[in-house]
Amino acid sequence: MKKVFILIAMFIPLFGMAQSYCLTGVSASDDAERTNFFYGNNNELIAYEVFDRVDPEYPTDLRDTLLYDANGDCVKIKNYQLIDGIWKYTFYIDYTYDANHNCLSRENYNSFDGGITFDLGGRYEYTYENNRITGFVMYFMGDEFSRGTYTYNNEGQPVEMIETQNDPWGGTGWSNSSNCNFCNYY
Repeated sequence: MKKVFILIAMFIPLFGMAQSYCLTGVSASDDAERTNFFYGNNNELIAYEVFDRVDPEYPTDLRDTLLYDANGDCVKIKNYQLIDGIWKYTFYIDYTYDANHNCLSRENYNSFDGGITFDLGGRYEYTYENNRITGFVMYFMGDEFSRGTYTYNNEGQPVEMIETQNDPWGGTGWSNSSNCNFCNYY
């Protein structure tokens, strides 16, 4: 009788505890592609790694680490890539936020010397109305490259994102891209 009681006592706390599950990885059935996820103590994503062997001649191995501020907003992503058998620090992304945790900017810094120096590659600036994203402007190497506007239906659901791009390499100027359902991106 004591053994049964001990067993029951061991399981009682499990039924009262909230369960938390995190995806640890995704793999293709042929194992040509695999992504592993790593989490912190509060179940926040702190790193992921991607191994891609779809084209064995050009394998892709990368690791990203994510850093958060005290508010729980991701403020930096550091990227490492396996190049010639050596993990190299290749780029990082900085994010800024407003008091409502809306992302205000995203800056991408690239390194072509293994992580010694970094140059600003692109910058996104986002605008909001009533805590809903309404648009962005993307700068590439200091020049305005693209801008986008977001629209919502009467229920406040996103229905469309229209992006307009500039051709800084000698094209005829701004052109509209086709409308796309940006719900697929969020």
